[in-house]
Amino acid sequence: SYRSLRALISKYNSINEDEVIVTNGADEALDVISKVFIDSRSDVIISSPTYSLFRIVSQIMNGNLISVPRLNDFNDDIMGLVKASKNPNLVFLNSPNNPTGNLVIENCVKTLLEETNSFIFIDEAYFEFSGHSFKDLAIKEPRLIIVRTLSKAFSLAGARVGYIIANKSTIGLLNKVRFPNSLNMLSIALAEIALNDI
Repeated sequence: SYRSLRALISKYNSINEDEVIVTNGADEALDVISKVFIDSRSDVIISSPTYSLFRIVSQIMNGNLISVPRLNDFNDDIMGLVKASKNPNLVFLNSPNNPTGNLVIENCVKTLLEETNSFIFIDEAYFEFSGHSFKDLAIKEPRLIIVRTLSKAFSLAGARVGYIIANKSTIGLLNKVRFPNSLNMLSIALAEIALNDI
């Protein structure tokens, strides 16, 4: 369960340990989430262009991918995302977005939560460079899932350490499909050293 590392991640994010899952990079987090929420009956909505792995994990799980083009300023088309989410499904967002750098605005997430029944995934891999996060909302809202990594701001890309932040009930659901031993001891040690020396 990576208890010591989860404790440090929880402290860094000011959340409880049972609101965190540690993963082999953010990519394993995407794999875990796709296994829970995507199958051949699922619509998967992405705001395009965005991180290419959103599309890949959706195709691996045979989901029905719906791409909603971004606005001219590359912000998310909020009403386009809502319209595409007419069936309960999964929406992939990225804040700051890779490759455009745009932040997901609060009204986008609020509108999706209010107007749809979809689960919303937000990749916050570059959170430390923006200082903007939906972490506090994710702890309260079971349909909102945050993923972060130590690959960017912590310069540990080769160690492959990521984590999921979510409501306790959602964490319980995701833990059912998570591999128990996907991180090696060296990666865990490097992550703990980094988090002990912010």
